[in-house]
Amino acid sequence: MRRTLLPLLLLALLGSACQVKIDQTTRIEDDGSGQIVLDVLLDEELRTLTGFEDAASAFELAGGVPEGFVVEDLVVDDLAGARATRDFADIDELNTVLQDATAAGLANDVTVVREGNEYRYTATIGDLSAAAEGLGGFITADTFDDFFDIVLAVHMPGDVVDNNADVVREDGTLVWEIGIDDSGKTISATSRVATDWAPVAIGAILLLALLGGGVVLVRSRMSKSSPDAQPADGPFESPTI
Repeated sequence: MRRTLLPLLLLALLGSACQVKIDQTTRIEDDGSGQIVLDVLLDEELRTLTGFEDAASAFELAGGVPEGFVVEDLVVDDLAGARATRDFADIDELNTVLQDATAAGLANDVTVVREGNEYRYTATIGDLSAAAEGLGGFITADTFDDFFDIVLAVHMPGDVVDNNADVVREDGTLVWEIGIDDSGKTISATSRVATDWAPVAIGAILLLALLGGGVVLVRSRMSKSSPDAQPADGPFESPTI
């Protein structure tokens, strides 16, 4: 879906009151699995102009349904369109999906990296000014934000330790509200998951127990083999006659 911005812009030009809402949320669990949700919503005027009928047609306006996503109808207030969802099993699969589905191609170089118990999310917003200029001046930097309501959201695993999000929701989801002034901006977030110390602790206890038992056994053997070793009941004394 990297080349879908231009078709959306052209459709928005059909009416001055038209609005397109694009909302993508990526949720990453502690084990690296999770889900991507991509919403494309159109206002009533744009739906009428484009002959919108169902969820599939809403994504056709946005360049087609992303591969591997499950699509369903979606209505939010006076906007209607579609929601596409896809689960991912690990970070490698997530990165593959993000390269083709991030916010209708509005973001580039979207990656999630995991190193140890730390996750890092980064993405670079495309050149929205250049996209507007490519339409012959019908949409300018001043009117771009009137047509588009664009949100990128990420729910990071563990505790977020650094981010440059515009909004942090109550559940910890990081939200970037993308506008024309964000062209070329890099968005980022870093989080850390808690280390599961239970297996480490159990292993340490077992190791200490084994080491302790070994020390006792060695000392016992050394005592028995020592020439100065005495019987457990004390030194031997000859009976008195």
